[in-house]
Amino acid sequence: MSESAKDREERMQRAAAGKGRERPGAGPTTRGETAQRTKPIRLSVDLDPPLHYRLDNWSLAARTELDVPRVPAAAVVRVLINRLTNVKGSNPQLRELLQEAVMEDLRDTLR
Repeated sequence: MSESAKDREERMQRAAAGKGRERPGAGPTTRGETAQRTKPIRLSVDLDPPLHYRLDNWSLAARTELDVPRVPAAAVVRVLINRLTNVKGSNPQLRELLQEAVMEDLRDTLR
């Protein structure tokens, strides 16, 4: 049985009217407002064994210097991202050098 254009329009209006209702845990309902993401975003990266080995060796040396039992790879990646994007007032000259080096490596890698 086919829906008439009038029936469809009425159904669409009812659906649109229901969108403005408060729902528990649904986030903001004001048009144009976006809910703030609170859950961290998971990032998975596959590393070639030689690259993982170098990261692991670096982490082992870092744990000795930092006098901590372990330096997780995720912590290293977070620090690198923060340095690359100038978070926590990192040195502007260092950030610029790091960005240039990363861009150069990406050019070589993505070609």
